[in-house]
Amino acid sequence: LAKNDRQTDRKMDENVVVAELLEVEELSSDKKLKKVVVKINEDGTKVNVVTNAPNVTSEKIGQSVIVALEGAEIPEKVHKTTIGGCISEGILCDSQMIKWKGGGAGTAVFVSDLPIGSTPPVQRPRPATSSSELPPPAEPGLFAKKPTKEEKKSNRQSPT
Repeated sequence: LAKNDRQTDRKMDENVVVAELLEVEELSSDKKLKKVVVKINEDGTKVNVVTNAPNVTSEKIGQSVIVALEGAEIPEKVHKTTIGGCISEGILCDSQMIKWKGGGAGTAVFVSDLPIGSTPPVQRPRPATSSSELPPPAEPGLFAKKPTKEEKKSNRQSPT
């Protein structure tokens, strides 16, 4: 199979979902560990996850993150466990866990424009750009139409 065919044949584990980050709390037992609460579906089901991802902060509350729930295989099976004295019911995924290109190991994947509870796509989605996000057109200058000789003459001869 060609490389592109293998990419499209691969499917994301159904226990890997898009979740909304609701709470972030540093654990007193270890400054790197954080307990987060995520909403994993539109019904409002909440799951606790313990993470050490450095990019997970309270400023990210309300954003969507990729979570591997108990039973997911990314590549090893995810189990409910206790970390730092807290129950963790999943893992915040980094790009390598879900085989997306780009992104660092241990850095949680935040996404936009994907519904909560959905299975993320096999490849990292590209951000959509709308016309409102495009920069304004450049002011006349380098690429502006230059006046013809006749236009220059008529401008000089016009009475003031």
